[in-house]
Amino acid sequence: MLDYSKFKEVSELYLKGKNREAKHLLKELQSKYISLCDQVSTLKIQVKEYDDILHFSKNLIFDGNYYWLKTGSVRHGPFCAECCKEEGMLVRLPHGSTKKNMLALR
Repeated sequence: MLDYSKFKEVSELYLKGKNREAKHLLKELQSKYISLCDQVSTLKIQVKEYDDILHFSKNLIFDGNYYWLKTGSVRHGPFCAECCKEEGMLVRLPHGSTKKNMLALR
């Protein structure tokens, strides 16, 4: 955390003519600020990833045979249920295909 009282201390040091000490404290505060900005950026990326995962999981629908990905009012797919369960991958199936057919294509 950034200790905001340190800014008041910097101001007081400048008022007392202790410029060297004030500059040193400002450099410390700047370094802490940069570190906190880096942490915030990292956390924003993580939150975005979790939001994407949550959105994905809410919009992935299993109809009993296949998985479908819903985007607004459009359903994309079908996707192989076994591939999704076993490998965590969405493998789009051509109309009427099964995993066995997909494996034969590889």
